[in-house]
Amino acid sequence: MVTWPAFFKGLNLIVAWQTPLCIFIGLWVGLIFGVIPGLMGSIAIAVILPFTFLLEPITALVLLTSVYTGALTGGGIAATLINTPGTPAGIATTFDGYPMAKKGYQNEALGLQITASVIGGFFSYVFLLFFIHPMANLAIKFGPSEMIFILILVLVVIGAIHGEHFFRTLFIGIFGLLLGTIGTSQSTGVVRGTMGFDAIEDGIPVAIGILGIFCIPELFDLITRKFIAEDAKAQSNDIKRLMHGFKATFRYVKTLIRGTLIGIFIGILPAAGSAIASLFSYSQAEQHAKPGQCFGKGEPEGVVAAEVANNASEGGSMSILLALGVPGSGTAAVRLVS
Repeated sequence: MVTWPAFFKGLNLIVAWQTPLCIFIGLWVGLIFGVIPGLMGSIAIAVILPFTFLLEPITALVLLTSVYTGALTGGGIAATLINTPGTPAGIATTFDGYPMAKKGYQNEALGLQITASVIGGFFSYVFLLFFIHPMANLAIKFGPSEMIFILILVLVVIGAIHGEHFFRTLFIGIFGLLLGTIGTSQSTGVVRGTMGFDAIEDGIPVAIGILGIFCIPELFDLITRKFIAEDAKAQSNDIKRLMHGFKATFRYVKTLIRGTLIGIFIGILPAAGSAIASLFSYSQAEQHAKPGQCFGKGEPEGVVAAEVANNASEGGSMSILLALGVPGSGTAAVRLVS
């Protein structure tokens, strides 16, 4: 339930000149870190965190949240333009965003991606405002058995997003699980799969994993050609085509609603994260595809489904962070300091 006096007090804080300034700065810092592969939202927040020690608590929280929001959006921009997700949440965006860029529709893809990100983030916080207590109560009920179910769900999602190569997808899913076992077991303390390298006793860092799996292959591919889009006309930036992508986003109302709800639900689960939300939303959009839609080959609805969910997960993670003090992700854990 909303406490209206507190709500209006919060509005008064928002209209103060410090808050819009912090939102503007935070979004730009987050965008820069998100666009650069390997520099994720958690790193951006860790860098900006010392500057918040002299700020008021509410202002500091707004700044850090803006950085995270900008990083999620920036990660989708990198995923669309160079097939390299700037953050793990941008993985699903590469499935259709990059094929659109190769066809010369990078401006439309960016319009779709940015608009879906804004919609997902905005409505997730509106949902958080009115339903923070039920969301927190739901998060409390999730224990080890429920988290195992989420793991199984992720495997099902991976199997569903197979396209034309089911066994390749299944293999990469199993390979990812094996990579996740490298390091020291949290339950037993046994070191696994390090092959004697002390540097990976804590596991493989996410940033290094993204750079190795996504960036390096794409760099080798780009060596053989000058531009991603070979058509010279398609290589230019066109604000009109960007706005066309903005308008086209609202054609997929069902996908926006479904992706927002998926993102909120996944976001409230501890350690689930925005990457799972975007993959699950993309899988559902693919399952409900209409005849003639080609997901994985430049389908605009795929970009919308992935981006609306990964930004909507932010509101879900903030609900348990604010209500219970339990971070739903590594980025939320850094924000807990503020």
